[in-house]
Amino acid sequence: MSPLAAPAKVAFVGLHSSAIHGSRLPALYTCDGRDIPPPLTWGAVPSEVHELALFALAVNTREAGQSSLAVVWAMAGVNPALHHLSAGEVPPGAFLLTTTDGQRRYSICPPRGQTKSYEFALLALPSRASATPAIPGVSLLRNLAAPSAETHAPAEGVL
Repeated sequence: MSPLAAPAKVAFVGLHSSAIHGSRLPALYTCDGRDIPPPLTWGAVPSEVHELALFALAVNTREAGQSSLAVVWAMAGVNPALHHLSAGEVPPGAFLLTTTDGQRRYSICPPRGQTKSYEFALLALPSRASATPAIPGVSLLRNLAAPSAETHAPAEGVL
């Protein structure tokens, strides 16, 4: 189950990658390879969406069943008319946001010999919200996942 908690009025958008088969991310998309985001495709989003944001999240499950997230990639400003990104692509008008470690890049690099869980997420920005390069990725993610009707994403997809 996704750590993103969505209220009942969220449209779910299928998010897929032709590069991910099963539950393993190919090494090409980690620091053992080219360390670039995999190709991603998604379905239609509601008409009120004016911008999309994409995230790669490291999910750390704690003993008490609680999860914490680390943003390892965040991109905003994606045109909602787009329905796919090629591997490593930053489309015109889109921009990278800072990750949890303060970088503007994608990097999935689990510790050697350890298994880690990651999720890719697509969140639609409602008309009252907008992203700028100055907003940290984790702040945008929290705002869009918050239960407030004014800032919550009207659509999301998780892979």
